Amino acid sequence: MLCNEIMSTEVEYISPKTTLREATGRMRDRNIGFLPICDEFGRAIGAITDRDIAVRAVARGAPLNAPMENFMPGELVACRPSDDVERARELMESSRKSRIICTGTDGRLVGVISLSDLAQVDDQIAGVALHRVSERTSHVSAAGAERESLQPSRPLRMQCSELMKTDIECVSPQTSLRAAAARMRDQQVGFLAVCDEAMRPVGALTDRDIAVRAVAEGLQADTPVEECMTREVIACSPWDSVEYACELMEQHQVSRIVCTNRDRRIEGVISLSDIVDLDVSSGSRALREISQREYRGDSIA
Repeated sequence: MLCNEIMSTEVEYISPKTTLREATGRMRDRNIGFLPICDEFGRAIGAITDRDIAVRAVARGAPLNAPMENFMPGELVACRPSDDVERARELMESSRKSRIICTGTDGRLVGVISLSDLAQVDDQIAGVALHRVSERTSHVSAAGAERESLQPSRPLRMQCSELMKTDIECVSPQTSLRAAAARMRDQQVGFLAVCDEAMRPVGALTDRDIAVRAVAEGLQADTPVEECMTREVIACSPWDSVEYACELMEQHQVSRIVCTNRDRRIEGVISLSDIVDLDVSSGSRALREISQREYRGDSIA
């Protein structure tokens, strides 16, 4: 199968001079987390994600009117519409990116391919790609630490305590956005549990929350995270089955959930990549469900 058969051609893009607040406002309004950056001729020169905004801009205390060219990664990862889908997967794995641009021979933007697009084609392809992309994070689950490569699909009836990450990154509701974003950057994570003094989760903060709930709304970097965190806590218990955790992710369209004990204190976190490590098919199915929350934007045609 070729890339032009699965790529999205309804792609929102911005210019290098688009401001930080304008770009995040576009992400918020279109419900997306990725924006290609094109020159005046429509040629792709880069891309920006909600994670880039958190760790490259907010973590540095960048002003809201700063241009996006200051924060976009230097490397442009792109495939051709005539490339095989396998080529797109290889690019995602080698660059550890969950979305890549498709350009024509003239360099003009013609589409975008995401991990969820790959999941529509083949569970195994998407599962392996998600596993490799997620290796950019420094935290390894208890189960994952014992495996050097992706294992064949296995039942999800093991307990969450066997899979969850226990080296949890937490912040308080009063932590500043800048400090939280810096923690995400330094620890290479995109999710922080927000906990009270007793380590009971009262919310969660993702790099997307920082982009679309804080920067897009004009909040400054010294704003406390409680102003933009997700207040609904999606949680399972360590003795619940991993299958139940996967069902919660699909139902609430989230890629991470916390594990709490009977006292509601946090004990661990389970991510979608942990699910994929355990069962490729189930993880890819969850990826498809979660990705339905994202709207594609206007056509570039």
